Amino acid sequence: MIRGLARRMVVASTMVAMIIAAAFVVLIRKINNMSHWTQAANDSQTVLVLAQDVERLISDVQTNERSFVLTGQSSYLET
Repeated sequence: MIRGLARRMVVASTMVAMIIAAAFVVLIRKINNMSHWTQAANDSQTVLVLAQDVERLISDVQTNERSFVLTGQSSYLET
């Protein structure tokens, strides 16, 4: 009787340990995936900031070109 109980306890404990191990594996994969998405979001943010800088510079060039065309002063082309 005790032998059968001990065997059942070992089997049950092993099953619980396997379930917990599987849960940890799932959590580690999710954390790794989340880290990947966080890095992708940071990269996207960097690209957006750079795109805004380029847009501002293009706008400045256009403004200076217009000023040059209107006034004829070459000082607008130097900046």
